[in-house]
Amino acid sequence: MIWDSTAKQKLRQLWDAKLTANMIAEQLGCTRNAVVGMAHRMKLDKRPNPIKRMSEAEREARKREARARKVAAMKPKVVLPQNPPPTPKPIPAPVQLSSHPCQWLDGDPHLRQFCGEPCLVGRSYCPEHYARATIRKPVIF
Repeated sequence: MIWDSTAKQKLRQLWDAKLTANMIAEQLGCTRNAVVGMAHRMKLDKRPNPIKRMSEAEREARKREARARKVAAMKPKVVLPQNPPPTPKPIPAPVQLSSHPCQWLDGDPHLRQFCGEPCLVGRSYCPEHYARATIRKPVIF
């Protein structure tokens, strides 16, 4: 836009009438940035800042809240299961046991310590560990 004396005069009138830069730009047929730039070059009164500043007390309160949220987020959360897993049902007697030892690892797996109880026939585990190792599908009638 070419800023001639009439455009500058109209800008000064609209600026003094407290119109926004967008409204002035619409009336003059230019961009908002052109209006703000010319108002600055003409040294027109500055507009008050629409952003409200917080007081020092409000700023400190926000900092305390943010710190509290950060500390709360860092604390480990213990989640307890809603329903504990079902306990394995023991295998009903009579049970045929073999002479082979149970292959269930006890303790540290690197030490290779096994349970050692007699196994079920055709299985690798004793009755107790076989019940823990297998998941039985529920029977639906």
